[in-house]
Amino acid sequence: MKPTSYIFLVVAIIISCIGLIICQTAKKKAEAEGIEIFSQTLDENNNSVYTFPFGEGEIYDKISLTLGDADVNIVGGYTEPYIEIVNFREGSYMMTTSNRIISIDTTIDIMSILMFWESGYTFNGFRNYVHRFNEDEKVNAKQVNIYLPADTTVHSINIKIDSGDVSVTNLNADVDLIVDINRGDAEFSSFTTSSGVTASIDVGNVYLYETTLNSFDATIYTTGDVTTRAFTFNRMNVVGKNTSVNIDATKELFLYDINLSAVNGKVSVDGEEKGGTYYYDSYDTTGLSVTVTTSGGDITMTKSDYIPPEDIGTDTDAESDTESSTDTEGAGE
Repeated sequence: MKPTSYIFLVVAIIISCIGLIICQTAKKKAEAEGIEIFSQTLDENNNSVYTFPFGEGEIYDKISLTLGDADVNIVGGYTEPYIEIVNFREGSYMMTTSNRIISIDTTIDIMSILMFWESGYTFNGFRNYVHRFNEDEKVNAKQVNIYLPADTTVHSINIKIDSGDVSVTNLNADVDLIVDINRGDAEFSSFTTSSGVTASIDVGNVYLYETTLNSFDATIYTTGDVTTRAFTFNRMNVVGKNTSVNIDATKELFLYDINLSAVNGKVSVDGEEKGGTYYYDSYDTTGLSVTVTTSGGDITMTKSDYIPPEDIGTDTDAESDTESSTDTEGAGE
């Protein structure tokens, strides 16, 4: 290195040390005076939380999450929408809001930081990088929590995770979900939407409990099961490798076009063993369908005892269901 380079290096180190001292001094003074100088706060469980409330009059159509190791929780039933970013150090992620889209990316690298004027990354002060630097804290799980009301304007949520779980619960809204997980589970419970869910998982399971969807598409690339209970849907398409699929459908099974194939497993429909494959063409004209293909694992499809509170807006109503049932029984006779 040239002598001038050593000089600049020494000066940079000195300035950094002075900055650390100033930050720590300012932090103690702010704490003594009750002034909040950080964008993140600590909750009762020692989690570092940054809260992003949707501003009054702000309309967002889509939320896009690209996360490394983190869990995502989407919860409905809230009056006002907001997002929590939990246990991510300030400056370790990008959050942008433009074109009615909220984007959060925790996989940024040094080039993203250096190119912040193009990527949307913003520098919020050196203090945030040394925040809690010297504190003896346990490392809690990283999370992104999304809280939505029933009348939310968000109609699309895309989630991509390297390692972590996705949970959607107590949500009744017209939201389309796309979930891409390398390693982790996706669970949907008490979730109703006239749109659909698309799940792509390398290693992990999908659970759908008391969930009402228009469409459900899932791909399990390596291993993992799909388990449903009280599942109301119009169309279902699952492709799995080492995957067992349990379908507990609230609608009558004869309403569906059914195509089930367990290459190295067994197929069971309403308690009857069907071998490795089962096909059924429905007399119903509403276009309901179930297609499942697995190369390892069993497929089970049964009629649930659960009665959903309401249908999902198809042309099928109670009278047409009764008429279809009568026509099918008559055809069988």
